[in-house]
Amino acid sequence: MFRLCVQGQKGLESLKGFHSVLGNKGIIVSIGKDANVVNDFSSEIQTYCESNEIKTFDKSMGLEAISYTVAVGWQRIINDVPMDSIIVMHDSILPRYRGFNPLVSALLNGDEQVGVTAIIAEETYDTGPIVAQEIADVSYPIKISNAIELVSGLYKSLSVKVANAIADGKLTTSVQDESKATYSLWRDNEDYFIDFSLSAEQIQRHVNSVGAPYMGAQAYLNDEHVFIDEVEVVEDVHIENRAIGKVIFLKDQIATIVCGKGLIKILSMRDSQGQAIRVNKFRSRFK
Repeated sequence: MFRLCVQGQKGLESLKGFHSVLGNKGIIVSIGKDANVVNDFSSEIQTYCESNEIKTFDKSMGLEAISYTVAVGWQRIINDVPMDSIIVMHDSILPRYRGFNPLVSALLNGDEQVGVTAIIAEETYDTGPIVAQEIADVSYPIKISNAIELVSGLYKSLSVKVANAIADGKLTTSVQDESKATYSLWRDNEDYFIDFSLSAEQIQRHVNSVGAPYMGAQAYLNDEHVFIDEVEVVEDVHIENRAIGKVIFLKDQIATIVCGKGLIKILSMRDSQGQAIRVNKFRSRFK
């Protein structure tokens, strides 16, 4: 019996993968929730379980029959089973991007590939032996919602691979190469704000990487707090007195902004109440 601790779209797709191999009698599901995203997929996971007669876990159930606990998108500590029986699904190509928000970090860095890794849990996060990986190419520009869709498909195929390996008694692991390890830090509200000293390409990746289902890229337009949803990289011009964040062109209330390198056009923007707004004054600065 597998216990699946799943949350989000990737959790749903992993559930589908394990279910396709093990059936509804081979799994029991714990459903996670996240108030910080627009849709945490908890209702979709619940519906999938009900539709396929898959049991959901509660504390009154015994854990004696559980052979493996699989954590996908899970944000809580699991301490009710032996650590070496926990398989963690992590959305990076480990050992790169151990830690938090690895997919966002990979997109911000413009990585050409993204991936998902299944590992055996250890006390130090994301250091455990690798069970299996799935990798896909990515091209830019790409929005985080599309990247999540891509990676969710990888979660499903990885779940099928892991479930089959365990069912067939052929689960093997490999030790991570510490010389290639990197870490991705936790992110908070300050990290949503755009740094206009970056290049236009980096700013576009930032806007695309923190949009829905997350809060969205943010800035101050003069003194107004705004959310920026869509931008376009514009060919640079020679600016004698380059001042990042200033409007250089304004046409039909669509502003082009000076970046550390290059120019960025603001195509879609909203105020703190979610109402669409435009730049209506040429002498405006974003910061």
